[in-house]
Amino acid sequence: RLANTAIDGIAANRDQTIAAILRLGQNDLLCYRADAPPALVRRQCESWDRWIAWADRVLGAKLRVVKGLIHADQPVEAQAALHDAVARQDDFALAGLHVIASITGSLVLGLAVAMGELSADDAFALSRIDEAHQAETWGTDAEAEARARRLAEELDHAFALVDLSL
Repeated sequence: RLANTAIDGIAANRDQTIAAILRLGQNDLLCYRADAPPALVRRQCESWDRWIAWADRVLGAKLRVVKGLIHADQPVEAQAALHDAVARQDDFALAGLHVIASITGSLVLGLAVAMGELSADDAFALSRIDEAHQAETWGTDAEAEARARRLAEELDHAFALVDLSL
């Protein structure tokens, strides 16, 4: 299905696909942090700061990180750097990247996967830090776990396509 999307959809609509992927990066999960409880704050910092630093160091995207969920515009320079990184991907990688960034809520994690810096499993785990914290605090939810398994499987398929395109 993703290969067909790359061949039939992305090839004919490359600019629109890039724009859609970049919209995901405007609200990257890694840029929105909890301000409490301290254990979650610490876990987010320990897990996500290195990928924010990676985006700056490797992509040239110095992203703004904020506390809370209120939208914060990213600097124009960071947006341009993300655009360049996304535009360098071939059509198959773009198809996979779109799925990965959608599932994880993070263009940074998606690009790290697409560039071979991060496994799909690790990206998925990083994207679910808040859910993991909630499950540890309040217990697990069978429906949420089933949904997470389906998303992980879909992410694995997208990763396979990206990996084949490298």
